[in-house]
Amino acid sequence: GEFNFKCFAFNDFWLNGSGHSVVRCDEEFGFYRLTEHLWELGHRRILLLDDMPDWPRNGAIGGFRLALAQHGVVFHEDDVAFFMRRACWRPMDSALLERIVKDYTAVICTYDINALQLLAHLRENGVHSVSVAGFDGMSEGEGEGLTTMRQPVAQMIIAAFELLEQSPEHVEKRLFAPELLVRASTFPPPEERFSS
Repeated sequence: GEFNFKCFAFNDFWLNGSGHSVVRCDEEFGFYRLTEHLWELGHRRILLLDDMPDWPRNGAIGGFRLALAQHGVVFHEDDVAFFMRRACWRPMDSALLERIVKDYTAVICTYDINALQLLAHLRENGVHSVSVAGFDGMSEGEGEGLTTMRQPVAQMIIAAFELLEQSPEHVEKRLFAPELLVRASTFPPPEERFSS
């Protein structure tokens, strides 16, 4: 017999479905909103910390750039760094930590897991002057006071099942807006580190 497969992508931040249906969170809006949140608090030196240099989150970088551009800030590639976490919790590169503490008042991580690890390393080193935000809405972030963009996972799963019921030829993109959850990990920068 013949098989008719229905392919779709779920949260494909890199290829946007590659010609298939896709259900994903609007990461460009999410990172735009996180950057705006930090700007509103007074941060002017913000680092975007991504995971894999070979697969950058272009939507995240786009939202970050857009928010900066709206405030007349020229985007520099140096304001995006990468931390190769892979699947294990390992010490964060000391040079990266030093750079964050020296040059930035806030960091936006493309994943909550990286934001939580960065928060832990900063706290272990007695650094409480750097705001940290993540993206995902992991439940673990609540206990750590992590500001994040929560993905509407339940709505996205419902949409995915709806797309599975469509014919294999049907291609559709469904985009869902994340929700900003402001917690204790983001705060105004210390006055001595603030410069406009």
